[in-house]
Amino acid sequence: MNTKMIVRRKRQLPEVDAAGLLMPLVITLVVFMLALLAQQNAGVEIAALTEDAGVLENKSWFTGVISTLGICLLAGASGIAYFAGNFRKSIGAGPRRTSALYWLSLCSLLLLMDDAFLLHETLTEQLPFLPEAVTQGSIGAIIIATLVLFRKAIANSFIYAVPAIICWTISVSVDMLPHENAANFLIAEDGSKLLGIVLWFRFITDLATRYFAAMRTTPAASSN
Repeated sequence: MNTKMIVRRKRQLPEVDAAGLLMPLVITLVVFMLALLAQQNAGVEIAALTEDAGVLENKSWFTGVISTLGICLLAGASGIAYFAGNFRKSIGAGPRRTSALYWLSLCSLLLLMDDAFLLHETLTEQLPFLPEAVTQGSIGAIIIATLVLFRKAIANSFIYAVPAIICWTISVSVDMLPHENAANFLIAEDGSKLLGIVLWFRFITDLATRYFAAMRTTPAASSN
């Protein structure tokens, strides 16, 4: 009589990245600790930091929808570029600091912060000796310097980056002209800015797509 032995393998549980699980909690705690400090030291109510500005001012739901669209696209561009740059490090293709996509993610984040919080105007209000043109020019110089530094890595996608820079230059130039929210000025300013953001988003997605396509054939050779 033949007896078959059945061996059941112990099911292995997936490894848990404790640090990865704790990081969102730490970030959230830091944000609310800063909010509490702002309330105690500067008199800024937490409700003012958590409520939507449109709700507080009783504005229509579509108020600022074009601006919000631009912010969403910049956030998407920053996230896509950071993911691709971080993935490069995770597979051992090189450190993040040598990745064009990593630095472009920071550039996208800078553009996002400027667009969402109007950094160029806020800094001018807080530092009257600092002209708004200097702040905007500094942001533009950082973006252009990054593109020039990684020009070889982004050469195939550069066709989207150059028009984006041109559109933003037009937007800034129109913004500095004297006008009182005339429709033609707003269309020229915000229209060229949105077009620049869309082109920048296309630039980042095209660059990331080319990077992952190259990874399938030569994982160690990609330099983006």
